Amino acid sequence: MKYGTSFSRRALLTAAGAAGLAAALPAPRALAAGSLPNLAPLPAGAPHRRDFAAEEQRFAPYLVSLAPMVDDIEGSDSSTFGFMGGGWWRTPSAPYNARVQEHVYTLAWFLTHARSWNPYAGDAALLAALDAALGHYLGLQHSDGSWSEYSAGEHSLPATGFALGYLSKTHVLLKEANLLPARRTQIAQALHSAMTWLLNPSNDGVWQTPIHYSNQVTAGLAGSALALRTNPDADLSAQLDSAFARLAGNGQSPAGFFYEKGGMDMNYNFEVMLPELADAWRQSDNSHLVAMAGKYTDWLGYNLLREPDGSGWFSNVAPSTRTSTLVYADTRPDPERTALNAQFVPAVPALGAFLSAREDLAAARAAWAADTSPVQGLVKQDTSPRILSHSIYGERYPTRQAKSAAVAAVRTWPPRTSPSTARTAARTSSTSAAPTCTWAPTSAPGRPPSRARALPSSGTRWRARSSSP
Repeated sequence: MKYGTSFSRRALLTAAGAAGLAAALPAPRALAAGSLPNLAPLPAGAPHRRDFAAEEQRFAPYLVSLAPMVDDIEGSDSSTFGFMGGGWWRTPSAPYNARVQEHVYTLAWFLTHARSWNPYAGDAALLAALDAALGHYLGLQHSDGSWSEYSAGEHSLPATGFALGYLSKTHVLLKEANLLPARRTQIAQALHSAMTWLLNPSNDGVWQTPIHYSNQVTAGLAGSALALRTNPDADLSAQLDSAFARLAGNGQSPAGFFYEKGGMDMNYNFEVMLPELADAWRQSDNSHLVAMAGKYTDWLGYNLLREPDGSGWFSNVAPSTRTSTLVYADTRPDPERTALNAQFVPAVPALGAFLSAREDLAAARAAWAADTSPVQGLVKQDTSPRILSHSIYGERYPTRQAKSAAVAAVRTWPPRTSPSTARTAARTSSTSAAPTCTWAPTSAPGRPPSRARALPSSGTRWRARSSSP
């Protein structure tokens, strides 16, 4: 089955409404001339929690922060006009860092989605800000198709990979709403150039054996898949198919984790890589990707340990190369970084063990709607635009019954053995990990998951199950 772009028609302005909006707004060049206007603040007391559909509650804190974010865009200095300043997303917060511009997708979403709670749909000041931000973003692209992040001359994989994702999604929103046609042409050209750079198998800044940062490559492939659905190119499509095969061969350990800085990283694997893999799969239906998700799910069964009270999962964090995520709650309300992982559940039901059950998530959302306190805005830096893109495909969370079955099927360690037996296994094991890791089998890069290696170091008290750290 082939998936379309799957942007909800209800979520977008109707064609007639979009045409009227485009006619009512000043020309983009007129909007971008001189200083950018400020975006009007939300009305007093807004937003109202009960106005949000349950699956759109994730947008509430972004709505609260939208006007301050837009007002931080550079609107007068011609040399940095359109730079999304204010330190909202990524560091360094510098005009040469293309990654800070990824919130163009956030601006485009609110501009093009008519909701009772969204006063910014069709807003002229927001359109001006988006046009300026896109102009700065596109102006940062190098002639070879890449973008910079930490220095002006850098040819950055993450900046380019994520640009492909956010610009391709922004392009779709603008196309469906019939807005900024000149910018859309520029975006399409930029995407073509970026794909040419990223998909080239001889580009050793992207493709290594094994791949250094699988999440960054996958983000670029997901964006490429959408860009090629929007503007087909036979040669680039063939290169994308080959790239998916390379990702499957060199981006995932035989054990099942995804390579991240020479090893694995629980946070980047589960919260970035797997969602990007789901995005790529929904756009391409490439069989390699669902196979990778299944293999990773099997690995998770060895490296997430169920809390005794069912409140969540304790992470085998010791081998992580970049972050130190310790626990995952059993139910994770919006905004939530792993939400897109649920796209795989129909094809990989076992993954449902590690995701929210739809009934539990519904209860959490009902409680959020009933809360009478004001909606809080975003905390700067913790403002990922990826959260908003999770709404593109609808939701596929497991039922509580299906999740319970998946949890029951997760491998436990040690299987039906006494503590004394387990301690014997620990003493005879040739490999141990840091004391922070309690009975969660792990694997080194290139090694299959161990079923008989207990991990506490000498002197660490054995616990058959963990309590929250």
